[in-house]
Amino acid sequence: CVYWLTRRLLPTAPGAWAARIAGILAVLNTALIHVAVTLDQEGLYLPLLFLGLCALLRAVGRPTARASTPGLWGAGVLLGLANIMRPITLLLPLVILLWLAWLRRRWLQALRETAWVSLAMLLVLSPLLVRNTLTSAGKVVGVTAHAGGHYQISGNEALIALGVDPFADPIG
Repeated sequence: CVYWLTRRLLPTAPGAWAARIAGILAVLNTALIHVAVTLDQEGLYLPLLFLGLCALLRAVGRPTARASTPGLWGAGVLLGLANIMRPITLLLPLVILLWLAWLRRRWLQALRETAWVSLAMLLVLSPLLVRNTLTSAGKVVGVTAHAGGHYQISGNEALIALGVDPFADPIG
């Protein structure tokens, strides 16, 4: 996936070498190997993030063409699922907007395409946001599940009596 992303972003001849080097470095990266063999939130986050970015690149297509709306929805759904694991993905719509505005040279079209991705992300995250708001006892909670950590301890009176506050010190 790293090779494919690099090859799509750098389609020139030097880009082919850069894609090969990036692919080799990703294969030899011990942190990625560790993530691949452990059942942890990064093991779910990274594939969803890469698939979402691949879907976004596929939906956008060439710089002069209009993006595929179903493809943008699919990318938004995958990025929304990735956000359930790691909330940093919420910043991606801003990066996508800037990237599309630079790629298209048209702010309105870039804004429209980013809005489709953001709306799909919001639709995926809305049940989790409602659930976290209802169980947080009036505290402000983000739109993440921290890979299920909040589900295990939020609303658990025995853990709260022990001083474990999942909203002041989230798992992850």
